[in-house]
Amino acid sequence: MSGLCNQVFYNAMDGCWYEIKINSNYNPQQPRDDRGRWTTGKNNQMRYYVDDVFGRAYSKYSHRPEEAIKKLMEEKQGFVPAAIYREEIGDIDFVYGDPDIDTGYGLAHIANKHGKDVLALVPNIIRTGNIDDRHRKFGRLYIISGQYKSIIRLDWNNEERNWLASAFLEEKKKP
Repeated sequence: MSGLCNQVFYNAMDGCWYEIKINSNYNPQQPRDDRGRWTTGKNNQMRYYVDDVFGRAYSKYSHRPEEAIKKLMEEKQGFVPAAIYREEIGDIDFVYGDPDIDTGYGLAHIANKHGKDVLALVPNIIRTGNIDDRHRKFGRLYIISGQYKSIIRLDWNNEERNWLASAFLEEKKKP
């Protein structure tokens, strides 16, 4: 069985609730190197991330979106958990993804289909854009900033997870 296991626990020492997300295939006997680390989100939840369906976790780039994009594009695989935070949404993961023009997703898809210029604008689109949640029932949100739009998926295989699926320059249709 694979996928993320969520466990929540209360720490009486500091009076906080913590959430742990661990891949169910994770073997605690394996050397950890930088496969994951504890990160604190804006909501004060502690999370420990390890490799999962998106590949290797680069947790040290959490909450550093520009550096997260650079790292994932260099590595050409993996994901950065909690790469960026938006109060109305929460933490958003950046995934390298699949570069396919028609069915791809993530940073690889954005760079391949829409260009590296759009990719560089992603953090600003997410930080400053207006949220269009009309498609929330379909598991996605749109963040619109000027003519640019990013798509945030709210799940992966029916498990709750916010991640950047795509971003693009929205061209107006001629009448």
